[in-house]
Amino acid sequence: MIVMPTVGDGQVPLATGVALGRTSGLLGSWDRDPEHQAPEHGWRALFAPDSRYGKSMDRWLIDQHVVEGDWRMERWAGYGPNPHVLFDPDNVSDGAAEFSCLHAADWSASNGEFQCPAEIDDTDTRFGVLHPDPGQELRRNRPRADGTWDGFRIPLLRPAGQHGIYNPQPFRRFDADAFMVNFVARYMASRARNVAHEPGCDCAYARRPLFEVHGSPAWPGIEEVPACPDDDTACGKQCSHACAKAWGLAANPVTVCP
Repeated sequence: MIVMPTVGDGQVPLATGVALGRTSGLLGSWDRDPEHQAPEHGWRALFAPDSRYGKSMDRWLIDQHVVEGDWRMERWAGYGPNPHVLFDPDNVSDGAAEFSCLHAADWSASNGEFQCPAEIDDTDTRFGVLHPDPGQELRRNRPRADGTWDGFRIPLLRPAGQHGIYNPQPFRRFDADAFMVNFVARYMASRARNVAHEPGCDCAYARRPLFEVHGSPAWPGIEEVPACPDDDTACGKQCSHACAKAWGLAANPVTVCP
């Protein structure tokens, strides 16, 4: 099982997902275990310190205001030019995520969902989000006896939060939506046996889907787009050979429709 609430989700509160992580044992077992757990931690693994943080995973998520998950609180106001950012506990971008307040650069800037302050709104002011140091990312995996894994992920898709995972957003510095789609798809395809992190693999396909209709190239979709543009802004980023192999993506031959 993968439990995967998203940072700052205002429709399905992240606190609910963390509560599920607690009760399912993904953040450490609730069970009383005097043989293996110290009394100062309540005899329970849930409250035992994680070596990465010097405190429990649950306490770390609380202290980083991940569980709270509300950009209005401005918990990281001093981090950069946009005070309305949230903490990225999984850091799937490995620090590469960057966002722009320019309306033409990102639809989430144009509709206000990046929560850029008025003084930098619709400017090419770029900003990142606070994230853990290397080796301290949450990326919680729990092995089972049969070789499968349970996992707990809290991806940050947009700096002020997002409800769930969307289709690829290749115009962003790092396409976390595409990354998480691939992560979940591979997890299911592997029958819960692959939970590996793939650095830099925020891509959507091994090769652009190729279609021909009546001898002419055609792009399937709601709108009539003849082909993917060279800059990949409409079709998603193409995977390198290494990333396509890591995600298990195949390159299909041309589909010809008479």
